[in-house]
Amino acid sequence: MLVNLDAGGLSPTDLSIDQVPMAIADAEISAGIQFKPDLSANATLIHDEGAVLADQAYATWNSPWLDVSAGKQTLPSGLYPSHLIHDPLLIDDLETIAPSILVRKEWGFATGHFAAANLAQRTTTTSDDGIESDISIAYPAIITALDLKWREDGLLRLSSQFAHHSRILSLGAQIPVGFFALDLEGSATDGAWVESDLAALAGLAWKPFESMELATRFDASKAHSTGSWTKSVAVGGTLSLAEIAYTSVEWMHDLDGDGNLTLRLGLEGDLRIP
Repeated sequence: MLVNLDAGGLSPTDLSIDQVPMAIADAEISAGIQFKPDLSANATLIHDEGAVLADQAYATWNSPWLDVSAGKQTLPSGLYPSHLIHDPLLIDDLETIAPSILVRKEWGFATGHFAAANLAQRTTTTSDDGIESDISIAYPAIITALDLKWREDGLLRLSSQFAHHSRILSLGAQIPVGFFALDLEGSATDGAWVESDLAALAGLAWKPFESMELATRFDASKAHSTGSWTKSVAVGGTLSLAEIAYTSVEWMHDLDGDGNLTLRLGLEGDLRIP
């Protein structure tokens, strides 16, 4: 279960104490069923613009040789780590949730991923009468990834996505450095159905206490449609208030514009039924 309530998100100069915008940023509930030791199913429902939608629903079969998942699921395209309230810019191209068949194979410290997916793209068409309408075009895609792990938290991922009007290559790393966690990732894309041509992030997180995390991140993205760059720097922190409750604060500054302050109160926890 996850519920996040955000306040702010605008420049402090545009806010007054009685005009702070508040909204549910995230709301989801997940359920898992273990049918057999090697067979399970998972489903996730989310709240989106007043409606409840099935975000994911898939089954997984585990064997000593490989793991196979089938259904609508998150695919291993990029890492896009986020220790802050807002997600990094490169998530627009990398995050992929789609009906698919995903195969995973481990070799010691390495894990290979291969997925065949059915993606969808929203586009606008114009009829002979000049009437515009939005349609969804489905198309096949192949997603591959190679993970290399070291120590307890170190991870390197090279991933690719090949599809109609969309080709994406990304390289990301989560690097433990003493008491800090260093995040680095970059992506290069090609095709008509991509958000950016290039995107990158560099972030640093630190946990001075078990219940507190401080983080900062630099994001950059070159828009495919205009060729213009968007760059931002964000700093923030998260404090756990109880076993399932936390509060976060984030200041995000657009290097070509203003800064925004966002506050978050969240609940996240597991509900287990014997």
